[in-house]
Amino acid sequence: MSIVDEETRWFKDGQQLQVNNASDNRLVTSGGNNGSHPSLIIWQLSREDSGDYFCELHNAMGRGRPKLPLRLSVLYVTSVVLQIEP
Repeated sequence: MSIVDEETRWFKDGQQLQVNNASDNRLVTSGGNNGSHPSLIIWQLSREDSGDYFCELHNAMGRGRPKLPLRLSVLYVTSVVLQIEP
């Protein structure tokens, strides 16, 4: 493993998230390799997704995580109503 090869782990409320899971593709990551910025994408956001999030990076130099998490508050969820009229 080189210094730039890294592993990114995402956490919500202190629990590691299962991301890029084929059975539940709501949580997807991008970036985080070779110096790019890691991103967490949450599809079909709901109130249950509210919480404290952070990522942890591991590479040959060690491990890093932020001092404070990012707090996500989902106050309401958008909805779309499709109505067909004759």
